[in-house]
Amino acid sequence: MNAGGRWTRAAAGAVVGAVLVWLVVVALRGGWDTADPMASVLGGAAALVALLLALRSNAVPEPEQLACELARQVVRIEQVHFSELIGGDLSCLIDLEFTASAHGHVAAPPSAGRLETISDFYRQLSPGRLVITGTAHVGLTQDAGTGKSVTAVALILRLAGSRQAGEAVPLRLSAPSWPGGSITAWLRTELADVWRLRPGDADLLLQAHLVVPVIDGLDEMDPGPTPGPASRAAALLTEINAFQRGTERAPVVLACRWPQYESLTLQDVHARTVTRIQLAQVTAEGARAYLEHRVADSAIGQERWQPVLDALFPRSASTAVPELQRALDTPWRLALAVRVYQERTPAGEYCRSPHDLLALAASGSIYEHLLERYIPASLASASRGPLHRMTPDRAQHHLAYLACYLHGNSTRRAIAGRVMSSTDLVLHELWPAAGPRRAPYAQKVLGVAMSLVGAATTAVLERLTGYSWKEVLLAASIFACPVFAVVVSFPWFGAWPSPRRINVRQIRTRRGRADLTGVLIVTILLTALAGIFSGFISGLQLGLLIGVSAATGITGELGGWLLVQNGEPVTDPRDPVRADTASLVMTAVVFTGACTAAGALGDWSPQWLSVSVAFSLAFAAPAASVRYLALLLCIRRDLPWRLSSFLHMCHEVGILRSAGHAYQFRHRELQDHLAIRAGLSPHS
Repeated sequence: MNAGGRWTRAAAGAVVGAVLVWLVVVALRGGWDTADPMASVLGGAAALVALLLALRSNAVPEPEQLACELARQVVRIEQVHFSELIGGDLSCLIDLEFTASAHGHVAAPPSAGRLETISDFYRQLSPGRLVITGTAHVGLTQDAGTGKSVTAVALILRLAGSRQAGEAVPLRLSAPSWPGGSITAWLRTELADVWRLRPGDADLLLQAHLVVPVIDGLDEMDPGPTPGPASRAAALLTEINAFQRGTERAPVVLACRWPQYESLTLQDVHARTVTRIQLAQVTAEGARAYLEHRVADSAIGQERWQPVLDALFPRSASTAVPELQRALDTPWRLALAVRVYQERTPAGEYCRSPHDLLALAASGSIYEHLLERYIPASLASASRGPLHRMTPDRAQHHLAYLACYLHGNSTRRAIAGRVMSSTDLVLHELWPAAGPRRAPYAQKVLGVAMSLVGAATTAVLERLTGYSWKEVLLAASIFACPVFAVVVSFPWFGAWPSPRRINVRQIRTRRGRADLTGVLIVTILLTALAGIFSGFISGLQLGLLIGVSAATGITGELGGWLLVQNGEPVTDPRDPVRADTASLVMTAVVFTGACTAAGALGDWSPQWLSVSVAFSLAFAAPAASVRYLALLLCIRRDLPWRLSSFLHMCHEVGILRSAGHAYQFRHRELQDHLAIRAGLSPHS
């Protein structure tokens, strides 16, 4: 939304709020008399104050300023993600090599390059449209683990870290999470939901062409290695080809496995006007250098790993083991070997000898062996939290359940109008794992139960203050109305509830304090308005209720003063559910406090407190955090009660990685291995 539209809505919201209060006051007083013009003056003053604060707090920033801040945030967050991809040691990066080829009307790029200079290579491209794939592996049909994601994230870090004025900021997107529609709309949603930009600021960046989408995982959008013209991957490529910057194709970076991209190319649904780079396999010399730096940098480490080092890049040809060289020729497989063969027992002894890798390579079972032992080896490194108290078999059962659920989504399964992701585990969107209907119905039952708690609160408070049972039952029945509201609103429960958040950190800023002051001024004026013209005591009671409600409504019309300001991007996938819970609690506390204060001004009655509890619980029922609670109640046998903590600990030990507000398995091969091992039979 532009500045004009923003403050126009602000003015309209403030005026409507003032008029509504004025009408309520007139209705309560029984009609118009000579005092009511003063009410109009006070209402107009409230509207003017709200409008002035809106104009002050919604100044339009410069696109370049927004891009600089976004680039800083991208570097900070992608550094963590990059560390996760390469196993935690940034100094042990394998300098992958690649070859390049041009497709369409593009300036002739260099014919080859290295990961270390990927940003310089990209800046020479015109247009900046790049496709990253692996290379066909001799004897295999896949190029899994060749470093496509590592290359994409390395490019993001180097471009954002050395960004010059006017350059676009690279933004990583997960292809399986594409919601459909244009690339621009997808970027706008990502900037708002993950990077916490206001819609207007996101539009400024997109209109100035200061964002480059880096789309990873095109091969994970459809099952099988040969997606066709009707696949989701083909639909996304169509949108990528339609992604324009003026009269030219807009810059974009795309990462995909070699077989899937070749299949799409042969069916003429590939990306147009692009430069394609193909990553080479890790050489035996590169694998040996990686292991020497990572695990064989001490006397003990060198002694343990020397047979493997000699087999990879021998001092003499007689000790070479070609099978091991082929088995450890990708960054992912090297990381697997290090994790599995560096595992220690509780007593501190190594669990297995790297010499075993030679025999496993000769038998052709090394990859399955490493995948099978990767999770137990990772769990052994947990020293606290749910993983420390959980048996490896139980933890593996939970992870296999989630892997089967994601595998079921790879068939383009749609629930409630949304195509499910085959890679992302989003806490508040994980409810289909319990079945398409169980969690929504459980949420509605929770809504009824929460409303009944309000009615029970009324009954208890009435009885404790000396009312008769007849009066208690009457009061409880009156305040049981939210129960019926919840039941009637069953169809209104959103299929995909969105988490709400209150950006309290904004209060620490000058702009945030000004916004909060505006809310307080509007509330005070509305309270005084009701108090003056409705009798002092009853007016203040009414004013507190109307003032809080109207100020909240006006705040929403002003663009959510404290709710939608630019804030910190999502770095922890647990944040959306936590923020939604905090929002519900804060709203309930404010509303309950206003009701209690209003009752205390006059003849206090338990109804003032009980009505606030009843309605707070009833209106909280459709929230995203309540849907998450319903999910936990429905899958107690298959997933742990502390699901968010379990996933977070799996992320810390390297089984999962984070992508905005989603968890993902460290590698798609690991996810597929768990699903196949479990028989591909999740309850979902």
